[in-house]
Amino acid sequence: MSLTIQNNNIFAGTDTGVFMSTINGSSWTSSNAGHPYILGALTINVNYIFAGSTLGVWRLPLSKLSIKENTLNNISIYPNPTKDNLTIETNSNTEQRLEITNLIGQTVYTSIINKKKATINTSSFANGVYILKLSSVKEMVVRKFVKE
Repeated sequence: MSLTIQNNNIFAGTDTGVFMSTINGSSWTSSNAGHPYILGALTINVNYIFAGSTLGVWRLPLSKLSIKENTLNNISIYPNPTKDNLTIETNSNTEQRLEITNLIGQTVYTSIINKKKATINTSSFANGVYILKLSSVKEMVVRKFVKE
């Protein structure tokens, strides 16, 4: 994976394509423009983004990136802190992968969500801070929550 920044935009090259965040990495939107498999370097020079991939090197004008509104950005997670149940609400009807990890990176919960509202039983989680990652094919959002 590689990262580069231009102005207030952060670009991440991953094995599934290029993602962009306009809000300090809180959520990410796919901006592939048809170029997946970014495994090497990613950089920006003036008005172009350059990326190394398994297929070679490509250059694309920043103006041609297909940035779409991030529908997962409007996620609500409550109650936070939580004791037994955590509710997740989004405005997306698309299939989303939910992953919850503790602060040392261990995955404690994974699931697929196909609806706008889901409730996760957290009663078996140890007390502490957790990272919730909700991702669809084109976007990803990351939030913190506390289990009491």
